[in-house]
Amino acid sequence: MRSLHHLCASVHNGRKAKKVTISLTYSTLLWKVVSVLGSAGYLQGFGLMEYNGVRKIILRPDLQGVTLVAPKGSPTAQPISWADLCVSQTLSTTIMSTTLGVMTCEQAKAYKIGGLPLLTVGPPRA
Repeated sequence: MRSLHHLCASVHNGRKAKKVTISLTYSTLLWKVVSVLGSAGYLQGFGLMEYNGVRKIILRPDLQGVTLVAPKGSPTAQPISWADLCVSQTLSTTIMSTTLGVMTCEQAKAYKIGGLPLLTVGPPRA
């Protein structure tokens, strides 16, 4: 979960500093979340880079009007059904960890499965 909080903070700080690209230390979970964000259209581009044996994820965020929020609390929180989550998230997209992998709430709804919410992409904070 720490890598998701790091992703949120890096995108927020990178946007404030007008960075074109953001570099994050690779983790499998982070790569899956970034892939879902990319396929949902929230990133202009993303890829992997290895430098001196250290793998990095490189992002080109297209997140001008949104906020990334990682849930607070334990990563072992209770699973949530897609019905409960999608109904309450009309203006945002939730990235979930499910038995079929990491996907958006809408994709989980199509498969009729629940999961743990990992990250919410929502409207900008006031």
